[in-house]
Amino acid sequence: MSMAQRKTKIIVTHTFEGIHKWDEAPDDVAFLRSWHRHLFTVRLHIPIHGDREKEFLMMQERLRRIINGRLPLWEMPTDRIDTNNRGPVLMRKVASCESIASMILNAFPGASCCEVWEDMENGAVVEQEAI
Repeated sequence: MSMAQRKTKIIVTHTFEGIHKWDEAPDDVAFLRSWHRHLFTVRLHIPIHGDREKEFLMMQERLRRIINGRLPLWEMPTDRIDTNNRGPVLMRKVASCESIASMILNAFPGASCCEVWEDMENGAVVEQEAI
């Protein structure tokens, strides 16, 4: 009897507060044209081949640094920017779940999938071949 081939991955998460808007929102959801707040949750999938090949906490810290360093910010008073990502981040009006996931995957070639959720209610999944 042969064993089915298994694929293993670890998943790390990070949650941050963001404020954004969508100027081109359809009339049915016109309220999205105004600044509004979400708690964004990122789930990053990283393939592994062996037990403990990657350490969760190290990968989570790398994810947090990618988000802090690369998430595009809208121009705003500097007293509203928390460089430790402990407070609200005012994002570009074009920062969608899809664009955030793509930005993270561009910076994390070893990952195979990135999920970005708004308030853990709606979100996007972007997948790539891990390098």
